Amino acid sequence: MRPLFLIGFMGAGKTTVGRIVADRLGRPFTDLDRWIEESTERSIDELFEQRGEDGFRDIERRALEVSAHLPDAVIACGGGIVTDEDSRRLLEESGDVVYLAVNAEEALARVGGEYTGRPLLSGADPVGAAALLQLRELLYEEAADFTVDTVGHGPQSVADRIVEWVVMEP
Repeated sequence: MRPLFLIGFMGAGKTTVGRIVADRLGRPFTDLDRWIEESTERSIDELFEQRGEDGFRDIERRALEVSAHLPDAVIACGGGIVTDEDSRRLLEESGDVVYLAVNAEEALARVGGEYTGRPLLSGADPVGAAALLQLRELLYEEAADFTVDTVGHGPQSVADRIVEWVVMEP
């Protein structure tokens, strides 16, 4: 079975929902950002600071290449993974992609103003977050095989929709 990739903006619930989906489907779960931090022994913030966004996206792409070979895995991807064309292609070719859609206001409310590990949102406000989300929305939509609107829905409900789609998917 192909991996199941969860994509979307910060605060969409990729990690929380991913764990639930993996548990319900009896699949292993991987959080790509945590995997990167563990394998490099550096935080996402440190990697951005030391290597810049392009350098980080290279590391992220290599991690995605490895995770794309994990059969049956449910993989929560970083929010910006779709900004790299090669990563988008790899997502689309390697597995099933679910986009967890969220608006900027709800995303910021969910992360509670905690932007550690979110280097592109340091000092962010709803206007800055909305602009960043707007830049990525089309990329998320184009990469996705299935989209779930998470606004106003709890993680269990979102997971229900994904599991139902996975089970129904031919």
